[in-house]
Amino acid sequence: MPKFIDYHEKAPTLPPEVMGQMVAAIQAGKPNELGVTPINLFMGAGGQAYCLSEAPNAEAICQMHAAVGVPLSAKDVVEVQSLV
Repeated sequence: MPKFIDYHEKAPTLPPEVMGQMVAAIQAGKPNELGVTPINLFMGAGGQAYCLSEAPNAEAICQMHAAVGVPLSAKDVVEVQSLV
């Protein structure tokens, strides 16, 4: 399954219950109904946010974000491969 990192210039403010659902999804390690498996979230020192996920394609990543009220442009999603 391809891996993707997506970028948010400013980390969105989400209700605690949505953050809890995101943490639970990462801990579960199972794909959602879109086939997206969230792996981790990273915060930059300047308030940026990065999400690492496995997904069938970048569009699924955008749809997953839209479902929690966080719009994401496909230009902010990059397919990545581990070098190690």
